[in-house]
Amino acid sequence: MAKGEKTHDRSAADRELGGSETARLNVRLARLSEALDQRQPPPESSDAGRSSRQSFDAANLGFRVLIEFVTAVVVPPIVGWQIDAWLGTAPAFLVVFLFLGMAAGLLNVYRIAVGQVGPKRDAK
Repeated sequence: MAKGEKTHDRSAADRELGGSETARLNVRLARLSEALDQRQPPPESSDAGRSSRQSFDAANLGFRVLIEFVTAVVVPPIVGWQIDAWLGTAPAFLVVFLFLGMAAGLLNVYRIAVGQVGPKRDAK
């Protein structure tokens, strides 16, 4: 269609086609519209959104446990190793801090599993 060329309005198209032809086209259009509505996927239910949210929360909890345990097991031995280097002692502080870190890591994981750490879920 060239610029400036006017399109025919609906009433002009109806006059050209005639009443019966317009009625048939409207019926076909209605059937097509119904077929398209049936082919569209149903809107996502709230159960699917809830399941997705629960999966996200579980992954978040898993990463939190992993980070807290690894941090508790890795950082204290590094501190113990540095103390041993400053004092010139054998790996005594390294071993002590390793065991303290492991204990702290396991305690953190236990607290998370039991639910003692984190935001309070009881709203009063």
